[in-house]
Amino acid sequence: MIKKKCCGVLRIAVGMIILGLLLAGSANAATITVNASGGGDYSRIQDAIKASSNGDTILVQSGTYFENVKVNKKLTLRGIGMPVVDARGSGSAISLSANGITLEGFTATGGGSYPNAGIKVTSSNNTLIGNDVRSNHGNGIFLSYSNNNKLRGNNASNNRKDYEDTIEAGIYLYSSSKNTLNGNTVSKNAGDEGGYGIYLESSSKNTLNGNNASNNYEGISLESSSNNTLTSNNANSNHGNGIFLSYSSNNTLNGNTASNNGDDGDSYGIYLYYSSNNTMTGNKASNNWKGISLSSSNKNTFKGNIASNNVYSGIILLSSSNNTLSGNMMTGNQENFNLDGYTDSDFDNHIDKSNLVDERPIYYIIKYSDTTYDSSTNPGTFYCISCVNVTIKNLNLNKNGKGVFFWNTSQSRIQNVSASNNGAGISLSSSSKNTLNGNTASKNEYDGILLSSSSKNTLSGNMMTGNQRNFNLYGDTDSDFYNHIDTSNLVDGKPIYYKIKTSDTTYDSSSIAGTFYCISCVNVTIKNLNLKGIYFWNTSQSRIQNVNASNNEAGIYLKSSSNNTLNRNNASNNNNEGISLWDSSNNILTGNNVSNNHDGGISLWHSSNNILTGNNVSNNHDGGGDYNSGGIYLSFSNNNKIYNNIFNNTNNVKFWWSMPKNKWNTTRQSGTNIIGGPYIGGNFWANPDGTGFSQTCPDVNGDGICEKSYILDAKNIDYLPLAIDKISPKSVSNLKNVSYASSYINWTWKDPKDIDFKKVMVFIDGKLKKNVSKGKRFYNATNFTANTRHTISTWTVDWNGNINKTWKNSSVWTAK
Repeated sequence: MIKKKCCGVLRIAVGMIILGLLLAGSANAATITVNASGGGDYSRIQDAIKASSNGDTILVQSGTYFENVKVNKKLTLRGIGMPVVDARGSGSAISLSANGITLEGFTATGGGSYPNAGIKVTSSNNTLIGNDVRSNHGNGIFLSYSNNNKLRGNNASNNRKDYEDTIEAGIYLYSSSKNTLNGNTVSKNAGDEGGYGIYLESSSKNTLNGNNASNNYEGISLESSSNNTLTSNNANSNHGNGIFLSYSSNNTLNGNTASNNGDDGDSYGIYLYYSSNNTMTGNKASNNWKGISLSSSNKNTFKGNIASNNVYSGIILLSSSNNTLSGNMMTGNQENFNLDGYTDSDFDNHIDKSNLVDERPIYYIIKYSDTTYDSSTNPGTFYCISCVNVTIKNLNLNKNGKGVFFWNTSQSRIQNVSASNNGAGISLSSSSKNTLNGNTASKNEYDGILLSSSSKNTLSGNMMTGNQRNFNLYGDTDSDFYNHIDTSNLVDGKPIYYKIKTSDTTYDSSSIAGTFYCISCVNVTIKNLNLKGIYFWNTSQSRIQNVNASNNEAGIYLKSSSNNTLNRNNASNNNNEGISLWDSSNNILTGNNVSNNHDGGISLWHSSNNILTGNNVSNNHDGGGDYNSGGIYLSFSNNNKIYNNIFNNTNNVKFWWSMPKNKWNTTRQSGTNIIGGPYIGGNFWANPDGTGFSQTCPDVNGDGICEKSYILDAKNIDYLPLAIDKISPKSVSNLKNVSYASSYINWTWKDPKDIDFKKVMVFIDGKLKKNVSKGKRFYNATNFTANTRHTISTWTVDWNGNINKTWKNSSVWTAK
């Protein structure tokens, strides 16, 4: 008992000593003043810091301080009247490297490029309040390996990006945890150059509350950052995404607003990419290009979010599984809800009827069977995943990614459904033995009815009108194409022709076909038709002639089809390529017009030994990326013979992945080439602005062939590119009268020896009378009056329209 009492007294004594030391330290804390204009203890902030001790307060009066302030002690720095620290483009304006610093009321500007900043923090337990961090070359406020800091009421704006491969943001946290960001404003950071408002990288357990991120490239972005909480933040009017999570998990987003974001179709209000186990509750994404999106993101929970009035989509899930959606509202979007994927697991989500699209429930059913859904259910959109023997009928479904979607569903029926103004009206993927009857699919953005890798389905009496692609079907094996689709199915009022294993048959304008599918056909001719696309699968020895396949999604498409001929077709103004060959060889394309297509003129994928000659491939747009070219695109395609074509596009040729080797000219031979020259050789390489190789190359001898080869790459060379002849032919010679009478005069001459000479323009008494073709070499003028004098004059013209206006004259009297 005595021992315990003694120890207790000792502990009290030690405590008193410690308290005394603390009080002594507090009593010794100093206040130091800084004034750039004089009148303070110091005129430079750094001098005050050097003279200070831990626990001191430094009061900095208004003014501009051109220095790099380095705070390496536990101090309070308080600005009076927002003093400006200007680093003049080198280093950081203010650096905090000690723990427990308070920085309040400063303007930090002129910080240098990454890794510098306006305010750079490499320590912990600091407080930043009411600072204005603007016009730095890199980040505004940068926390690096810095924890337990509080950032409140700071403004970080107009910080710009100097280097393309660095991250720059208004506020940037790198490997920094347990920080609190409250009520900060971040705006106009890097604009459209790729900067961020608030950016967290490899940072966890941070709290972001009530911050405003606007007019940045990205608003708030988390990369590889987990267990963070974002509450009541506003991410509005950013050029890209409002809130973006990439490879970030176990975060909570509650009550945030992301509105008016996005300059183009790739921007979202809230976007999760490869991010899982996140919880989103009560967030609002409105008036963005796209609302809320999950891509390759799993096990997330979405509850009570609102996605409204976005230009394109409300909520989208792509290749994302095991997500739970409840009580979310989508309204006023072009497509309120959409979900897509490529494997069974992509569709394994829990989405109940409490999710509403334009106030109607989403029906998302998995592994249902022997059930009927009719108008009494009143769904807004309908997804059937791995179902058997389900009937969907008498429904009106609109303004979603899909009206009705079947995945891995069989022996089911879609009847009398009206699906309009969706991305796709009715879509079947990996679904077989279903029946579609009496449905109407109209004004959908992409497909009216789409069958993807789906076999043994029966379609009858369906009407598709006003869709970008009224009817679309594709697959990768023969069985994918074995469906029963009769001519009672109409596209824009004309029947679908869907022919399987047809042979020795001709289809012409009398068939009035709307679109044409030839599946495993032999020796079929399709000609003189105006079609919404034409598709060959595993078809050979067939012909497509004088067909207009324009203003569709794709013009003419051959897949696994060889030894066919495409002649004198028009494939123009399509959204994708004009003519596409995939795994298709030994085909002949001649005399086709392929122009003004959005994603390229002609594409060859894994397609070899084809002949392309006499085609006009002009004014096609470059679809961008690696895939599509303005003129002709080749991937894994070799030994194609491509000659005597016109390529007149901003981007004429693109190769991708492999380095193919193709022949770009034939042997030089006499004959009128595609631009009217006297020799056939290679291709005419033009550019709409007139700067193409063939438009500018020299042609000294006037034979219509450039003097130099056109090198596309090391394995692809046009050795005989066609040239525009700009040299007019020589004049005729030996122009003379050979006979005359009282009413006529007959003249002869010798043609010039120019190989591109075409004709002689004959003038009598100054008036053009006739064009005399090469080789005729005479002109007999009649209906003259006796004893009158008449003069013949000549000009010469070549095949390219060059005119030699040097007069050759001969005057003769008629007989008395």
